[in-house]
Amino acid sequence: MCIFLPDAHDGLPNLAGMISSRPGFLHEHMPKTMIRVNKFRVPKFKLSFESIIVTILKKLGLELSFGDQADFSHM
Repeated sequence: MCIFLPDAHDGLPNLAGMISSRPGFLHEHMPKTMIRVNKFRVPKFKLSFESIIVTILKKLGLELSFGDQADFSHM
């Protein structure tokens, strides 16, 4: 898991803007090697995300899973 934190105390909106507007931002800033952290605590939080995933998956070519011929009986 990677956690990205802003440099400034009030920099979260700016960081979120850079992540959403620059497609390669996360890849460019991903550490090349593992970074050890002695003690690191993350407060409990909830994350939610909504998307029309079926439409996205069909656009990516995964159409059989959502058609009449879909067979998940061996799962």
